[in-house]
Amino acid sequence: MRSFTSFKHTERDALLVLNAVNGFGIRRIRQLTARFGSAAEALRAPVDELVQVKGLPQAARINLQTFSAEDFLE
Repeated sequence: MRSFTSFKHTERDALLVLNAVNGFGIRRIRQLTARFGSAAEALRAPVDELVQVKGLPQAARINLQTFSAEDFLE
């Protein structure tokens, strides 16, 4: 499982990561940034908070949880 709780990259990096995760498009990213205040905060959100996001399918959450942001950003 992923742990973005210590995600220390820029907002731009966070947006790039979210955009690269399968199942995340502009609508879903906007939904998360509206809920959490920024893309970086959305990445830092604990799984139990992501589960509460209305309309966020389990498959999308799993894709986010298993996505390697560090590898992607290298």
